[in-house]
Amino acid sequence: MRWLVTMGFTILALCASGAITTTSTFAEEGFLPLSFKEAKVESRKTVLTGAGGIAISCTEIDLTKSLIKFANIKHATGTLHFAKCTAAGLPINSLGDSKEQILMPVEILVCLEPTGAFSTFGIAIEVSKIHLEVPSIGFLTELNGRVIGAISAKPGEALKEFKTVFNIVKESKKQEVIACKEGKAEKTHTLTLEQNHSGKPEGATQFIEGGLLEFTEAQELMDS
Repeated sequence: MRWLVTMGFTILALCASGAITTTSTFAEEGFLPLSFKEAKVESRKTVLTGAGGIAISCTEIDLTKSLIKFANIKHATGTLHFAKCTAAGLPINSLGDSKEQILMPVEILVCLEPTGAFSTFGIAIEVSKIHLEVPSIGFLTELNGRVIGAISAKPGEALKEFKTVFNIVKESKKQEVIACKEGKAEKTHTLTLEQNHSGKPEGATQFIEGGLLEFTEAQELMDS
């Protein structure tokens, strides 16, 4: 009997220390299994708007160059290549690139429970120090931070194309999805534009029309 009592106390001690637990687990998300690690990013139009009123609009994305690669089931990197980009009707480009062309290195995360959307899955796109210029007037702005959208897909649904939704709330002119979860961590909307090296970054939003994440063969998103 003594060994039974001792074992009981040992199990209780392990549970108290966290060595045995069933309540502290968090859902993991991503493409399971991720059999094809490369995907194309597509959109018909994207509009980036700063709180100060500047609006940058691009009406094309070059799919042959806008490829991303997943390092694991939920993290990807790549460069998005936008074309026909203007600000206030004037051509704008990423610093040193061709007229009306914006090349945007990105980090992409598949996350869960996007706040502000009726969806299981979210998608966060993060950028760092994207320098944009309007050469005709010597205007410069720097893009930084994270924008979050929703993925219109159900767990276990096999698709080649995953619709991504980045909307703006009409009444407030704020980003529709403002946060999502990666395990214990909450990822929030942090996108900013800083004009002419002012040292005063302002909040920004990004609307994407017809956003797609496209694989060559069907994949499944899981929240296991």
